[in-house]
Amino acid sequence: MLKPLITAVCACSLSGCIYVSINDTEDLARSDSCNEPVYLVHSGSIRDTAALEDYQNALNQSLYQQRVPAYMVTEDEPVRMLSNSASATPISLITRFSCLEQAEQYWNSAENQSLASLREQAADFQIAVYPLADKVIRF
Repeated sequence: MLKPLITAVCACSLSGCIYVSINDTEDLARSDSCNEPVYLVHSGSIRDTAALEDYQNALNQSLYQQRVPAYMVTEDEPVRMLSNSASATPISLITRFSCLEQAEQYWNSAENQSLASLREQAADFQIAVYPLADKVIRF
């Protein structure tokens, strides 16, 4: 199986990550009806590092227990900050789903909703779903 080739670019502001572009060359689709990958992106500022670790573990466990065909693309703080507000410690968690319907189904699940209080303790998150980029711009 080919390993995914993923490129993520975040432009950060005081409100956290405002632009994310992800390109993935691996097709993990499980059926013909669900083969347009999307990315559930949590971006924001860390409130509590211990709660963040607990949330990451609970999110991974939740995906595993529900046997959702998804995987975490990132789970840790950045290796290096290239631009940042001194008043916030940014975090981005990215989860790949095979299609928008799976992402929405997981997000609305009772299991995920039970993580809401832990998510709120962990970080001041903005959560959005991004499609796979249509094209790659090479420089």
